[in-house]
Amino acid sequence: KSLEQARRRLRNMEALDAEGRITAHGRALFSLPIDTLFAHLITAMPDAETRGAMADLTAALSTRPRLLRLPADEEGRRALQQWQPRPCDATTLIAALRAPPPNPLRTDPGARREARNLAKQIRHSLALPAIPETLDFDPRHLLRACARAAPELVFVRREKRRHALGNGFGEVTVADESRFDEEAEAALVFDDHSVPGRHGTRQTLTLGTCLAPVPLTLLDEEGLGEERLQEVRWEDGRPMAAIERHLAGRVIARREQEPGGEALLEALVELILRGSLLKPAGRQLKEDLHQWALYVALDHDQGPVPEAPDWLRERLRELGVESADDVVLLEPEDLRFDGIPDWERARFDEKYPSRLNLGDLVLRVHYAPQRRQVTLERAGGRRKGEPKRWELPAWPGWKIEYRSGSRVVDIR
Repeated sequence: KSLEQARRRLRNMEALDAEGRITAHGRALFSLPIDTLFAHLITAMPDAETRGAMADLTAALSTRPRLLRLPADEEGRRALQQWQPRPCDATTLIAALRAPPPNPLRTDPGARREARNLAKQIRHSLALPAIPETLDFDPRHLLRACARAAPELVFVRREKRRHALGNGFGEVTVADESRFDEEAEAALVFDDHSVPGRHGTRQTLTLGTCLAPVPLTLLDEEGLGEERLQEVRWEDGRPMAAIERHLAGRVIARREQEPGGEALLEALVELILRGSLLKPAGRQLKEDLHQWALYVALDHDQGPVPEAPDWLRERLRELGVESADDVVLLEPEDLRFDGIPDWERARFDEKYPSRLNLGDLVLRVHYAPQRRQVTLERAGGRRKGEPKRWELPAWPGWKIEYRSGSRVVDIR
């Protein structure tokens, strides 16, 4: 399992091709004496300034003990804030590697020396300039490139448990030694470590020790997470929807717009199936598919039994629907499902109806062919009692039961 996870990560980095062979990018990563993920991040940066910054951060995170620790006293915290006002662990470490922090902040001399030597080695391997003394890069530019290269490093705050962040696969808790701001909603987590959970449990707690805050707007712009349609409607001849972007159980962005591409098809499918567009195509399709599924289950024919949304989505693609303008060219008849032959459909519906109207009692009919059971569900009407056997279709050899709320009655 671990080996396959490693292969998957390397394929995602494009260090291995689909056949598992090393790529030119993989050879570049292999030549660097550091963790593969950080080698990937360095080589994925768009320019020399961000590559150098990522090389310096990698070197700072690769040494133990950490070259700079957060001060515990008020004077030290004030000095740190004046020196590096942005509450970002990543840029703070880069700054500490490039130039000694001011007093009363203290770095570990041996760790800083080791980190600088590793940074020089990485920079030499990649033909990058010497280590500068200042932050010569735009942090937002760096973090955007990191999020694009390794989206699994992006975590967002839990809405209720604000001390924790998730990325959809795992969770980290902000460590005491992190500068991560309480107001920040998302972060790139560059370093973490696990500690035992509460006594008596087998769970471990993952503490994020190097976090860089990123705005939710950046995650939306980079297309992280997944988009979901909400409140789909047909308005002035156009589909409109609230489009939400979800990441790790949170809505990170929401906008009102006319959907396009796959989102357009999803919107049209929802509108048609609920009867807001091309009526009565949605109701007819659901009924046709319901009867076709029963027809196949009773061995009258063979063939796939699709779900209504899946079939309708493919049918719209076949009809070449790519914009709202294409919808006006459609007729409800264009969305008919060819299942039960027309010459047999009326007779089959009479024998196996999906709905029965007995005058003072309306029933939905559900079939379980494998058990040869018919379930009649009350859908309306004035009658208080159950239907009589003589009022129903023949259904020879089928067991019949009637459900009204929690009451179940066998019909004989």
